[in-house]
Amino acid sequence: MSKTLNSTGYTIYFENSLKELGEFLQKNSYSKIFFLVDRNTATHCLPLVQQELPELTAFDIIEIEPGEE
Repeated sequence: MSKTLNSTGYTIYFENSLKELGEFLQKNSYSKIFFLVDRNTATHCLPLVQQELPELTAFDIIEIEPGEE
């Protein structure tokens, strides 16, 4: 899993595999998981996450308006 530190000081984890996301979430045993999405990613991306990580059943969705603002 790749790890980078951006200009805001937050650590960002990313890779092309959702399997690594699932392993990361299981390893860290978070008490709460949420996805921040806009209408477009809710429609086109979130179903892929749910398909690839069927064990991920308990999460909240925070949906914002799409746009560059």
